[in-house]
Amino acid sequence: MSEETESPHVMSPEHTTAHLDGYLAEFRARGGAAEPVFIGAEDTAEGVLLPAAAYRALVECAEDAAIAAVVAERVAGAPEPGQGLDNASLTRMVAVGQALGARNRSGETTYPDEEAGE
Repeated sequence: MSEETESPHVMSPEHTTAHLDGYLAEFRARGGAAEPVFIGAEDTAEGVLLPAAAYRALVECAEDAAIAAVVAERVAGAPEPGQGLDNASLTRMVAVGQALGARNRSGETTYPDEEAGE
């Protein structure tokens, strides 16, 4: 749909079916730049036929938006500089994680803190 167009021109299902080969030829020739075809009844769009390249671009944008939302949430919840874990705590957590991984691989079921009586 061009930028000047307020609302899309809606094609009937019958018209779309009759002209499908032409729409596909335009999609092949113009790729993602081809105009989408709005399909419906009585000027009410119920579906859209669009080039696969345009669909892939829409999916990528949606995925990027979802990732951006997760990043924004994590940044908002991050501690202020100097308020996070200190090096000693982080080193201990890494050591515990490594020990748990080794115990998992060997089939042991006790945790390092349980053995130390913590």
